[in-house]
Formats: sequence, C-alpha cells, structure tokens
Amino acid sequence: MVYRRSLLFGWFIVFAGIATAQCKDKTVNAADPKKQTFDGFASIAITKDDMSYPGREFSLGRSALVGNAVVFYPLSNDFGIQTDVELNQFKYDNNAIDGNSMNGAIGFHGFWRDPDKGLFGIQANAARTRTDITGARYQNERYLIGPEAAYFSDRHSFYGRANYLSSSLTLDAGSFNQTAPATGFSLESEWRYFMSDHLMVSALVGYERFSRSAPGRVGYTYDFYRAGIMAEYQIQSSPISLFSQASFHRISYISDKDISSIELDESRLLMGIKYSISDKTLFLRERSGASLKNFPEFHYVDDIGG
Repeated sequence: MVYRRSLLFGWFIVFAGIATAQCKDKTVNAADPKKQTFDGFASIAITKDDMSYPGREFSLGRSALVGNAVVFYPLSNDFGIQTDVELNQFKYDNNAIDGNSMNGAIGFHGFWRDPDKGLFGIQANAARTRTDITGARYQNERYLIGPEAAYFSDRHSFYGRANYLSSSLTLDAGSFNQTAPATGFSLESEWRYFMSDHLMVSALVGYERFSRSAPGRVGYTYDFYRAGIMAEYQIQSSPISLFSQASFHRISYISDKDISSIELDESRLLMGIKYSISDKTLFLRERSGASLKNFPEFHYVDDIGG
C-alpha cells in the first residue's frame, strides 16, 4: 500500500510539473544559459533482451515497452530536486515459457550543482516487479538509497553513484508461498561526451551484489556485472530526441557453502524517443536541467531471483 501511494504521488508530481511548464515561457535565459531552470521530459522505448546460460543449451528472450517521466525543480541556482517515474512491461518470447513482467518504479534526487564543476547529492528509489511465469507469481520489491556525484570538464561528464539495497522476493505458486529478503549494494559509473550541443555518447559500467535467503532453503549470493554504450541525438530546434543503448549483463548465483552455482548472460538493445518540456539542448540539460540517471538496470534482471 505504501509503495502504491508513493508511485501515485510520484506520477502526480511529474504530471503537475509538466502541466505547469506548458503554461510558462519555455525559452532559455540567453544571458545565463547555464542557470538552473525548470526542466523535464517524457520518453518511451522498446527493448529486446536475449538471455543464455553459458555451457547449457537453454536460452530465453523477452521484449519490453518502457515509459519514463522525469521532472527537475530548481530550489535555487545551486540546489535542486529531480523526480523520476518508470513503468514497463516485459513479455517472454520462449515458446516453452508463458510469462510476463510488470515493473513500476519511483525515484527522488536532492543535490547541489555547479554547471562548471559538477554536482553532489543523495538519491533514493523504490521499484516493484511482478512476474507471472509457468504457473507461478514472483513479486520483488527493491529499495535503494545512496550518494551520487558528477564531475564536469569541458564537454565531458563523469558520473557515479553508490546504493545500499534492500529487497524482498515473494513466490506464490498455489499451495506454496514464501518470501526471501535480501540486502546488498550497487555501484555505477558513466562517462558522457557531448560531440555537439545536440549529440551525446556515453559508456557505462556497474556492479551489484546482494545475498538472499529464505527459511528452510539454501541461501544465494548474487553478483551482477553490467557494461553498455549509449547515444542520444536531439533534433535541432525541436523538443524531440532519439536514443539507443546496447548493454551486456553477467549474473552469477552462488549458493551458501558453494553447493551450486549458476551463470546467466543477458544482452539488451534499447531504442526510444524523448519529448522535452523545455528548450534546453542536451548539453545545457546536463549542466542545468533534468540530467541525473533514474533507475539502475539491475531491477530489470532481478525479477525472478534464481
């Protein structure tokens, strides 16, 4: 119930912000283009995932539709807050498996930023994933909180964040019902380079580890490794931009006392379109608008949990 109220509250904030922005002058202050101003965007993307188990002849594919809405509120020219909301739905493509996943997430950022130096702040997010697959339902709730920071240098940006993770995975398979809690951490970093005010390329890496256990069952430690590249192009004199991302995940499950282990490789291709509620270019958004990363990709792959 608390999660649903938080998600609805987040959507209210985002759409109220978008409606407010549409009633305002959308031009950027030419005398001070890096001044923090109200900003935000909405995006929709499609993804295609291919998953395989090294050394095994089993593979699994899934596709998804992902929607995001982000709003940035300047509290002053140095401080601001950003709200993120995401909804997505995955459909498994393997003929032997009939399943789908629904995911909803909400995030908040509070930070200090100097457009010529960088930023530092705190971010938190909550996500819930419900997966129905082969006659069972998995529901995973994840909560993360931690610091984030960025360093700006000419047309380069170096971003990083660290999170404490708390998660609860519930399995409902008819007469069998069990909940397995987990705690851990995640680390992410990204390099962004603006080839022009309207074209950005980036490379990112990430790592997450957490341990999950359930009463009467063997516990597991999960290691997630992630790497990816991304590009975004903003159509000049337009609020529209196009983006694409390719990423790779390696997920390792190791049981307590090394009784068993499993590895899963996942590759993802994402393509989407974004609509901005301000006239900022991609470069100015990075320095003075809604630029912070919203949700880790890890919450996509931890919907079943092994």
